[in-house]
Amino acid sequence: MKKLLETLKKQDFQDWICLVFYPMVLLYRLPKAWIRSLWYARILITGKWNRYMGFNPKNALNSFFYRTQWFNINKYGWSGVSSVIGLGNYPISRWFHLSTLSSCLYANAGATTTLLGTMVWVFSHLIWLNDEINLFWVLSIIITLFFSSTAYAMAFTQQNYNILGWMFLPLALFLVLNQYYALAAVVWFAASLASITVIFLSLPLMSCFALSTGDYEVLWLMLPAVIKIFFHFLPILNSSGFRTVINIAKLIGFTQREVRYKRHSMKWTIFNLYFTALYFTVCLLLWWLTDQLPLLPVVALSLFVVNQLFLRVADEPSMIMLFISTLVVQILLAPPGIIEWVIFWLAVSPIPVFLGLAKNKEKKSNVTSIDCHPPFDHSEIEAGFEGFFSKVKSGSQVLFAFKDPGNIYEQIFDGYRFTIEVPLYVAAKKGIHLFPDWYTVGDTNYHGARNCWGNKLSDVIELIKDWNIDYIVIYRDQDEIINSDWALYFDVIESFNWAQYAEALRAEPLWGSDRGAPVFYLLRLKNIIRKKMLISKKI
Repeated sequence: MKKLLETLKKQDFQDWICLVFYPMVLLYRLPKAWIRSLWYARILITGKWNRYMGFNPKNALNSFFYRTQWFNINKYGWSGVSSVIGLGNYPISRWFHLSTLSSCLYANAGATTTLLGTMVWVFSHLIWLNDEINLFWVLSIIITLFFSSTAYAMAFTQQNYNILGWMFLPLALFLVLNQYYALAAVVWFAASLASITVIFLSLPLMSCFALSTGDYEVLWLMLPAVIKIFFHFLPILNSSGFRTVINIAKLIGFTQREVRYKRHSMKWTIFNLYFTALYFTVCLLLWWLTDQLPLLPVVALSLFVVNQLFLRVADEPSMIMLFISTLVVQILLAPPGIIEWVIFWLAVSPIPVFLGLAKNKEKKSNVTSIDCHPPFDHSEIEAGFEGFFSKVKSGSQVLFAFKDPGNIYEQIFDGYRFTIEVPLYVAAKKGIHLFPDWYTVGDTNYHGARNCWGNKLSDVIELIKDWNIDYIVIYRDQDEIINSDWALYFDVIESFNWAQYAEALRAEPLWGSDRGAPVFYLLRLKNIIRKKMLISKKI
């Protein structure tokens, strides 16, 4: 709320006019942004897809999280144990939610995957072109969806590998509603090959549909997909079993018992309030216009609220796609009308600032403007970190000295979460165990776990003794000098200055607006200090 209020204070008179009339303003701004971004995306036709994990710098660099996953899957196999993530002995089988196919595609062609996946999701609704529904109505709804802020965000700034599952949902809903049950079972199974999230969220959707219609056969259609997903869980149950299940329950907010890092964002934030109010109003208006409860959108909205407030099983983009997918079906089945179209446009084109689309120029964010998003080439930043770790031997442990987040989940990585995924990936490739990472968080999410946090010199020395490491990475503001006390213990090996990549990052900071570009320093413990530590241990 505070951040939004600060943004609104920066709006001039013209910006406020655009905000008040934003549905009409977006009618010309969104097509313009789509056309420009697609024009820039033509570079993807030439190949080299592995250089573009996304279009938006923040989303692209954060998506190295998935590239690290694929690297470990490819190297160690699903039954293997990784020595370069978590605490250094992480079972790959814990990634029950991942698909080999979607992980491989997204890790090697992130930008291409989200763009094409979103386009398939939109245009798969063409299957509704039949004699029972007005041709013009179907085409107008599909075109409206394509030029919406929702579709634009999913293609260029918000989605990840899950888009490969979501693109099957429109076809699955069509086949279920039109009773093509055999084909529906095949499509649900195909979706399960790409994303467990889609099946997990579709199960309560289809259950409510079955209860409403009395047609319980629609649940049997999902059985092949459910069985397939069940086999994802078998390696977990055979290895770490109950402990892994408990760790997952803690991370998604199912239980707060003995939780070290507690989520504070699962509440009525401005984001949750806005989308809940918007989608609730849309459902209410459709109910009033058609005199029929829009069952599927209502169930999707209920799942959105549960996910955001009580049980975090999916990210916001997935919940948005679930609701919009059901809404398209509801609108297509409704009688054509200008009021219905306006309601649909309001639902699929929320204010850009809530989807991370608002243009940010000279620290002045216009809440209704939309940035153009060319494919983001991350190769320069990746090469920078290749040099950063060039003097570290394979098999080494490197501590990333982050400030202790206390018991607050949202303070993990001290506001620099978008800067850590590239170094984590590069380190993993080189056989270096750089930690803590998100898997370390999961493995230490209980009271009494080994500590891996601290960025003060005294804290770092204790961590070095406890974890037996030779290298650490620390961060400082660009103008901040490393305290001379550190020089007594460490030698500076390399540095990585994020300010040097400001132009490549398109002036979009990966950290808080109140902080400058950080500098990462790679430090090595001096040999004489290492010997003293060994002697003190023996004593």
